[in-house]
Amino acid sequence: VIKADVITKKIDKRRARITLNGSRLKRGIHYDQTFSPVVAQRSIRAGWHICIHDGCQPICMDFESAFLNAKGDRILYCYCPEGFPCKDASGNDMIMAVEGALYGNPAAPRFWYEHLSSTIKSHGFTQCLSDPCVWVHRFNGTYFIAMAHVDDLMCFTNRPRQAAIDWFTTTVCSKYILKYTGNGSMFCGIQAEFFENGSVLLHQELYATELVTRFGFDACTPVKLPICKNVNYVKGDPTDVLLSVEKAGVFRSKLGGLHFGTNNTWVPTMFATNVASQFTHAPTVKAMDLVDQILAWLSSRRKVGIVIKKSPVKQSGYEALNPFCWVDGAFNNLQLCRSTLAYTIHTALGLLMPLCKKTDVVCTSSTEVEIIAMALAVKMMMFYHTFFGELGITFSAPSQIKEDNHACIYVMNDVGISDKTKHIQNKIWFIRSHITKDSFLITYCPTGEMLADALTKALAHDEFAKFFKAILNLKWKHF
Repeated sequence: VIKADVITKKIDKRRARITLNGSRLKRGIHYDQTFSPVVAQRSIRAGWHICIHDGCQPICMDFESAFLNAKGDRILYCYCPEGFPCKDASGNDMIMAVEGALYGNPAAPRFWYEHLSSTIKSHGFTQCLSDPCVWVHRFNGTYFIAMAHVDDLMCFTNRPRQAAIDWFTTTVCSKYILKYTGNGSMFCGIQAEFFENGSVLLHQELYATELVTRFGFDACTPVKLPICKNVNYVKGDPTDVLLSVEKAGVFRSKLGGLHFGTNNTWVPTMFATNVASQFTHAPTVKAMDLVDQILAWLSSRRKVGIVIKKSPVKQSGYEALNPFCWVDGAFNNLQLCRSTLAYTIHTALGLLMPLCKKTDVVCTSSTEVEIIAMALAVKMMMFYHTFFGELGITFSAPSQIKEDNHACIYVMNDVGISDKTKHIQNKIWFIRSHITKDSFLITYCPTGEMLADALTKALAHDEFAKFFKAILNLKWKHF
C-alpha cells in the first residue's frame, strides 16, 4: 500500500499488509453479517454547525491498523503467505489460524465497528439512535462528540482542546494506537478553511483540481452556468445522437467524478448533474456536452463550497441551530422528463443539507409535487430535531418550512382529504401530524425569494448567482 500526502501528493509511506483472499470466503460458512455503518454527511454537517456556534475547531484522529484490533466471531484457516515458513520441523505442511478481523475478510469492517462502539460506550458515551456512528459524552455542561468513518474520527468538544485529546486517546481509546491528524482541515475528502471571524468554508478544491485536470479542463474557457436555461435534455430526442461505446465510458467516468463532489459541497451543480444522470444507460452527444459544461464551470470555481458562520443575531442557548427550510417543486420539468423536487435546510449559521431529485412517481399537478417535497423535507427536519435532541440541544420555537405554493399551504391547513388529494393522503396526514404538534410551521415565501427554486430548474445567470450566494453564504463578486 502506498500512502501519499493528501495535499502535496508526495509518497511518504510504503506499507506491506497481509490480507485474506476474500473471494474464497463463503457467506454462512466463513462469515454471516457484513453490514457496517459509517457516519452520515448530514451528521458531520450538524457537528460543524455546533462547533462554529461554540467557537471551537474539530479534532481529527486516525486509528493505526484499525481492523486488527477486533476479533472475529470464529477461527478461520488459511495458507501461509509468501515468506513465512510453511512446514514444521518434521516437514509437515502448516496452515495459519486467523482469530482477528484480518483485512480481506468481508465481515472485518463490522467486527471493527462493533469493537470500537463497545469500547467508546464503556467509558460513559451514549450512542445516538439517529446515527449509530455518533457517540456523545456529557459532563458538567460540557460535551465531547465522536463521529467515526471506518478508521477516521472527527470529534467536536467545548472542553479545553489538549486536555480533551489526551483524555480521549489515553483513557477512552487506550487500547488503540490513535494518531492526531489535525483540526478537520481534511476529512473524508472535504477541506475546511478557517477564517479569523470564526467562520469556515467547506470545499473540495483538491478534488476539483484533480477532476478537471484528469479530463483536460484545467485551462478551458470559463462558462457562467453549469446548465443552460434554453436547452432541453430529453431522453429519446430525435435530434440527439447516441455516443460510441468508448465515449460512453468517458461520459460515465466524468459523471461519476461529479457525483462525489455534488453530493457534498458542489451544491450549484446538483440540478445539472441530475439532468445528466438520466442518460447514464444511454449517453448522448447532448449529455456529453452537459457534463463538459459542468466541468468547465467547475474549473474556474474550484473552491465553491459552503460557508458556516456565527449568527449575526444573538439568540439564547442553541436557538440559532433551530433548522428551517425552503421547499420547492417543478411540475413536468422537461429537462428531467419528470417532476423535480428540492429542499434546502439551513440554520442561522448556514446550509445544513440540500436535496434535488426526480419524483419517484408521475405527478398530476404542481401541488402534488410540492406536497411530496414537503414530506421529504419534514422527514429530514425530524432527523435533525432527533439528532440535536440526542446531543442535548432542544428548541423552544417550531421550525419553519417556507413554501411558495398557495394550494399546498391550503391543503396542509385543511382538515379533510378531497378526491383530488386522496392518492397522497398518507403524506398529507404525515405532514399535518407534525404541524399540529407545533414542531413545524408552514409559512408563505414569494417565488422570487424561494431558494430551493435554484435546485429544481435551470435559471438565468443573475437568478442563479443570487440564489446560490444565499444558499452557500458566499459573498463572491463573480459567481
